[in-house]
Amino acid sequence: MVLAAAGAKVVVSDIVEGTGQATVDAVQRAGGAALFVKADLASEADVRALVERAVSAHGRLDGAFKQCGPGTMRNSTARIDHRTVGTGA
Repeated sequence: MVLAAAGAKVVVSDIVEGTGQATVDAVQRAGGAALFVKADLASEADVRALVERAVSAHGRLDGAFKQCGPGTMRNSTARIDHRTVGTGA
């Protein structure tokens, strides 16, 4: 919410669609820009698709914040780096 309030276009992801969409709805009600992408952060394919959707919607990815709640992850989260984002950096 803080990033959206500061003018960031936010991409919200969750493995549970209803929870993620509720966050998007809250951001939008507060006047921010947000979209939802369902993804399992333990899946590299899902993380790639998430990044690709963010870039497709907004033209670039300036930052990423990955938080998974305690007890919700059976596996470790997929790695996000320049290869995932495709910056070549």
